[in-house]
Amino acid sequence: MRIPSGSQFMLMSGFFSSLVNLEVKLLSHIPAVEVIFFNALLALLFSVVTLRYHQLSVWGKNHGLLLAQGVAGTIGITLYFSTLQQMALPNAVILRLTAPIFAAVMGIFIAKEAVRLPQWFFLPCLSQVLS
Repeated sequence: MRIPSGSQFMLMSGFFSSLVNLEVKLLSHIPAVEVIFFNALLALLFSVVTLRYHQLSVWGKNHGLLLAQGVAGTIGITLYFSTLQQMALPNAVILRLTAPIFAAVMGIFIAKEAVRLPQWFFLPCLSQVLS
């Protein structure tokens, strides 16, 4: 059975995210901001090379939203890496799984997107996993 490429990417993303979580936990003796710095440095290098390859501007077209995403992402990753270093790895990862709840609510009120009935069904399932 062939797995669709989108699913393959999500599986690979999950694997590599888990690997990053483990590495951050193993680097608990190093301040989280230092770990984030090197993570961001490598991400910047990879992103610039990829954008140049696809002949896209590094600066994008919507500077305000890109800046807001960068600030929110920096705050989020700093808090998450700090949590990974201070809590048990499974507990920190489970708390991170609250993101779909926040995404659904923000999708409704900020992005003006509808959340379909099947999607609402899975949110209580998620909160059951978290309890």
